[in-house]
Amino acid sequence: QYIHSSYLPSKARASALIETYLQNVGWYCMPVDREQLVEELMPSLYGGSQHASQLNEHQLAVIAGVFACGAAADRTQRQDNDEGRRFSDLCQASLALSNTQTNISESTVQSYILSALYAMLSGRSGGVEESWRWMSLASCIAVNVCSSSSLCIRIDSYLPLLDWTP
Repeated sequence: QYIHSSYLPSKARASALIETYLQNVGWYCMPVDREQLVEELMPSLYGGSQHASQLNEHQLAVIAGVFACGAAADRTQRQDNDEGRRFSDLCQASLALSNTQTNISESTVQSYILSALYAMLSGRSGGVEESWRWMSLASCIAVNVCSSSSLCIRIDSYLPLLDWTP
């Protein structure tokens, strides 16, 4: 396990953050869908599935990014709140655990897009510019990841403005 459980929300809070992300952010951009969250990432992180496996660094970054976006989109607290910042920091730290230049996957692209969304949602000064930097980086990495057509189709569903043709 890459992360101590004290950095994670309770399972109930994690579920609430995921629902907030899906309801309040998903209409705009959804790099991670409900199925991946509920059937793959949550069981791997919190157990409860016979198929639960350990998350790699970038998958952990994905779930932390979803938590950050969920916290920023939670209408019961300020956009730029401590909980969102903590999960955003966890997302960045998880990405830093492995080389994002050589260890690239769909999870890497998802994490970068979630970082862009969080920068925009948090309402911090400079957030829009930071969001564009993350999206630009996600787009560049997505082009490198797109070696199989099925992966390209999935990435195209949440980065539809890119032209994948050579």
